[in-house]
Amino acid sequence: MSKRLLAVLALAVVIPLSVSGLTIKMGTLAPAGSPWDEVLKKLSATWTEMTNGRISVTIYPGAIAGGEGDMVRKMRIGQLQAAAMTGSGLEGIVNDVFLLNVPFLFSNEAEANYVLDHITPTYKKLFAEKGFVLLGWTIAGWINFFSRDPVVTPHDLQVQKLAVAGTNPDQVQAWKNVGFHVIPLDTPSLMSGLSSGMIDALYTSPLAAASYQWFGIANNMCALNIAPLIGAIVVSERTWRQIPQSYRTDMEQSAKEVMKPLYSDTRKLEEQAMTVMENNGLTVNTVPPSVAQQWRSLLDRGVKPLIESSYSTSLYDKIKSLIQSYRSSNGN
Repeated sequence: MSKRLLAVLALAVVIPLSVSGLTIKMGTLAPAGSPWDEVLKKLSATWTEMTNGRISVTIYPGAIAGGEGDMVRKMRIGQLQAAAMTGSGLEGIVNDVFLLNVPFLFSNEAEANYVLDHITPTYKKLFAEKGFVLLGWTIAGWINFFSRDPVVTPHDLQVQKLAVAGTNPDQVQAWKNVGFHVIPLDTPSLMSGLSSGMIDALYTSPLAAASYQWFGIANNMCALNIAPLIGAIVVSERTWRQIPQSYRTDMEQSAKEVMKPLYSDTRKLEEQAMTVMENNGLTVNTVPPSVAQQWRSLLDRGVKPLIESSYSTSLYDKIKSLIQSYRSSNGN
């Protein structure tokens, strides 16, 4: 093989998009027309424009690409190149994402955003170690219990069959350890689970409950916010390396920019969704402060040994320290 041919081949490896383009297949559970779907469409158009058409994005909304566990597997084998996922799916890549979804850890979105801003470099390294690039993440609402029968006290939920993501057996066991009857089930199976009576309850965001029509069966919502709904865009490192370095910084920045208004946009739609759901039979059950403390104490008993056995206690301590720092600086 001539030296000239070797040089040409080497250049093709270094600049893979110099001749042909790259199509990034991106999966998401978000239904078509949802805020996340609109964000991804905007990002797709931005990436195509800034790369002069060399990069295009094909979006697979509404779990077309499967559940989030399926998406992670497909990214690892190259069937998908990217995904917009919730915390549950992200845990399938970096187990310690769960530390940001610990029930009742955050009091409000300001605390959660403060922690995300300060902890992102740590998590970017953790994702890189697993072969993924964390392009950006945000708070996209809050998680509540939706159930067939009203839930106010922990006992109200313990007598119902609760769907939980089955991606982490330790988390499933933690729910069981504090008296809950849990059924591991992924998102695409929730409606069939509710319809068949396999499950009676789930925890999800109000917007998701409305979009997927789960509230039609699980028509009681516990008003107590459990944890923030974290959403992120990730891409496989193998795919990211195929993109010329000159594009990557702007592409990553654009991902962060399109996600900035996501929380406020989601909240507006969530308010509309709540009105629609309440007009169609949803009952919102308030939780007195004394009962809210029962929830916190019970779930803390389940979570504490789980963190000590399966997660980074140093990272968890860092997250709690950031929360305390935020509260101190804001007079809380």
